[in-house]
Amino acid sequence: QAEHCQLVCVRVACLLEQWARLSEARTRVRAADPSLLREVESFAELHSGVKHGCEAAEMLDLRYRVRTLAMLQSLEETLSALLVRAEAAGVKLLADPSEWLAAGGDAEDI
Repeated sequence: QAEHCQLVCVRVACLLEQWARLSEARTRVRAADPSLLREVESFAELHSGVKHGCEAAEMLDLRYRVRTLAMLQSLEETLSALLVRAEAAGVKLLADPSEWLAAGGDAEDI
């Protein structure tokens, strides 16, 4: 149980960090590739808020382990593809989103 909880928490933290990198770069994505920005915004709309099956208790419950890990993998693949496309379009992404926060960025935008 503890290993599963740790794995889920680490993967969610990594997803949030990747999203922060992409979210911070939205203005640059708009300039580089407006259609990619639409996909980024669609991803944000689709995955914002708590969804059915994404409640913390369910995600950490071993009975739902396969579903949880599949959902996380899907999100990781989609977000990774968006980041790769942004970089390919010439968008500079921060290596560490805390740089943006330290420079006065708003955590609520992440």
